[in-house]
Amino acid sequence: MPSLAAVSTIDFPHKVEQQMVKEGARKLFAPSFPQVERMMSVFDNTEIKTRNLCKPLDYYTTIHSFEDQNAEYIRISLEYSIQAIEECIASAQISKNEITDLIFISTTGLSTPSLDALIINKMRLPQNINRMAVFGLGCAGGVAGFSKANVLAIANPNAVVLLVMNDNGNMSSTTVLYVLERFFTKGFKNGYGLMASMGPGFSCEMVLLQMNKK
Repeated sequence: MPSLAAVSTIDFPHKVEQQMVKEGARKLFAPSFPQVERMMSVFDNTEIKTRNLCKPLDYYTTIHSFEDQNAEYIRISLEYSIQAIEECIASAQISKNEITDLIFISTTGLSTPSLDALIINKMRLPQNINRMAVFGLGCAGGVAGFSKANVLAIANPNAVVLLVMNDNGNMSSTTVLYVLERFFTKGFKNGYGLMASMGPGFSCEMVLLQMNKK
């Protein structure tokens, strides 16, 4: 059966208290939505204390063109995806040349060539690597990515599959890895563990799977 060889998470640099996000949302929507106070409790009910953003909070309260925002999506996604991959490879103690498959999951931006191709060129990964870009799954991206990686690893006993999940706005698809990394870090009792995650995640994460050769 395939197994997780390593997991890495990259927190975005701008850490913001939830109450600051709440006030920012109130100021942003109050002029066009006078009943905004009816919605403010959602920020408290989530029990989220801080958010890690890829840009300063005031960036999201000013108008930017689609071209500028998408260019930032590509730049930031490429930078942090490569950082996550490098840390994961180091943790797994393998060479990047051993990677056989790359799956890239994202929803919050567009890129042609796709970001998996940009990652391969930037990191000089094997040119014969099998790659798959998956767009538009949103919250389901994390689970779907694991499923696709598992299928590839089962089909090829020698497969080393990189699964990269990157979202710079709605992070809920990457929460799967965020929770998983904490799960392994803190340890668990003997037996089986069941993980379920809903709601927003806060970072760019990647997981490395390979066939269990034991």
